[in-house]
Order: sequence, then C-alpha cells, then structure tokens
Amino acid sequence: MKNEDLEKSQLLLQEQVKQMESEEAKIRESLEQLRNEAEQAQKREEECRKENESLHSLVSELMEKSEEQEQKEDELMKQLDSIMDSIHASLEERKSRSQGLKSRFCKRDEICYFCSKNWHYLFF
Repeated sequence: MKNEDLEKSQLLLQEQVKQMESEEAKIRESLEQLRNEAEQAQKREEECRKENESLHSLVSELMEKSEEQEQKEDELMKQLDSIMDSIHASLEERKSRSQGLKSRFCKRDEICYFCSKNWHYLFF
C-alpha cells in the first residue's frame, strides 16, 4: 500500500507540477502581453508628446503672426486716420473758401454751385 500511496501522491504531485507549469506559462504570456502593451503605450505617449510640441510651436507661430497682423492693422488705421484728417481739413478749407465766394458771387435770384444748387448759374 505504501507503494500505491507513493505512486498516487507522485501522480498528484506530477499533476500539480503540470498545473503550476501551465499557470506559469499563462503568467509569462500575460506578462509578455503587458510588456508589449506598455511598449505600445510608451510609443503612443512619445508620439503624442511630439505632436503636442508641434502644436505648441504652431500656436506660437500663429500668435506671433497675429501680433504682427495687429501691428500692421494699427499702422494702417493710423494712416487712415491721417488721411481722413487731411480730407476733413481740405473739406473745411474748401467750405471756408466757398463761403467767401458765395458771398461774392451769389445773388438773391440766382443760385450758384457753392449753394449746392444749379451750378450753371454761377457767373464769374
């Protein structure tokens, strides 16, 4: 009986060893899969980091261009203001000259150009 018991226990031990080897193989396979996933995650993280850096540089470029554009717009607005001031001054000068001419050339029964009506009635 001792031999049979020994054989049974030996068979049980062999089965347990096989089960443990099987579990060990599964664990190694899972570990390898986890390593692969970790490597892929690191690669994705690196790609994302590079893309993020690229996007940051693009944003910086756009911000610089935007600032340059704003400066150009400010310069153009200053030029436009200067031109408008010049036009306004010219119109004021013409208006003051036309007032002088109007008083010299207009008659009550005739309307001249400086009165904004019937310009052909102006006689010099």
